[in-house]
Amino acid sequence: MVSNGHTGSERDAPIASIRRAYEETVMAVSFYDDEYGDDYRESLAAEFGPAVATALTDPNCFGPAAKAPLTAAINRAIREREHLIETCAHERESVDAAASTLLPVAAELNSIGSPDSESDSFGSLEADWNRLSRLEERCESAAADRQSAINEWRSRHDRPVDAPDVCAYFYEAQDSAYPVLAACAELAQRAATLQTAYERAMAEY
Repeated sequence: MVSNGHTGSERDAPIASIRRAYEETVMAVSFYDDEYGDDYRESLAAEFGPAVATALTDPNCFGPAAKAPLTAAINRAIREREHLIETCAHERESVDAAASTLLPVAAELNSIGSPDSESDSFGSLEADWNRLSRLEERCESAAADRQSAINEWRSRHDRPVDAPDVCAYFYEAQDSAYPVLAACAELAQRAATLQTAYERAMAEY
């Protein structure tokens, strides 16, 4: 008897190749199991939808009819990846800009000791108070720039006010979803606390 169709192994070959490529790329990243913990079919369904997942796991469903939805899903995934790469680049730029301000501020704050009205002159106390005032202003400026970057991302992607933003995605494992703003606030508070101490020391003159 002559077969007029493909054998099972022939039908399975494209699906097996796709699965191997998917598992060796998408599912091969070191954090995949910890982050997602799903199997091949579940991953396909989450990434491309149940119809595509079925087409890529059932040889009887893999054919010309599956090409259009599969191609559309792949193109959508490509656009989403490109968007994520762009978002990561913008986030890196924003964090680097904040760090270029906050790291020197932190170093300068560490160099300013507690005031001593008995040994420090009034002029010295006043000079350090002014330094602290400028440091606090730099923290506030960095915070404003950072908030502006977050707001710009929301506006560009038309995110509702109550919807999670990019920080919730990037910093989910951190103590704060907004670690840069938290660092700005912490350093500004340190500067303000020291300013108060210097004001008290100057008041003793």
